[in-house]
Amino acid sequence: MYPVGLPQYTYPPRRHPWEIGLLVVVILFTVLLYIGAIFSIVGYLADPENADLNIIIVALAATPLTLYLGRGILYGQQRVNGVKMSPTQFPEGYALVVEAAQRFGLQELPDAYVVLGNGQINAFASGHGFRRFVVVYSDLFEIGGEARDPEALAFIIGHEVGHIAAGHAS
Repeated sequence: MYPVGLPQYTYPPRRHPWEIGLLVVVILFTVLLYIGAIFSIVGYLADPENADLNIIIVALAATPLTLYLGRGILYGQQRVNGVKMSPTQFPEGYALVVEAAQRFGLQELPDAYVVLGNGQINAFASGHGFRRFVVVYSDLFEIGGEARDPEALAFIIGHEVGHIAAGHAS
């Protein structure tokens, strides 16, 4: 899948010391929120007149579903409005994505898209479901897919693929 000969990092991406602990707190909070939502629905069915707090709890419990749908829309927008990097479309950027993914030891190559930058120089990494992707604004490239500054582009793409490797796009 990857070219032979590129060095691979010998250590996993570094995490902030609080990262796993905060993730556990968020998961526990979400579980408690869902338990509260179930009790709220049961309480609403038993006594619909006292529903103010119940509606708030159910609305908060719907937040993960809303985020999932929002990330799906974001992924769809990149596929519709962007150009997917490949060996024939933005080959220089594609090679940098392949190299970064190999160095970080990713089993699957993330999709990479170039979208219209409108004067902004930016990039981001995200995901939806089991898909991970990188988006690079077109202003990092010149006409013809060549990078304005190849070292800067390599840094930016490596940074975004690093977010995927570290699990920040999950």
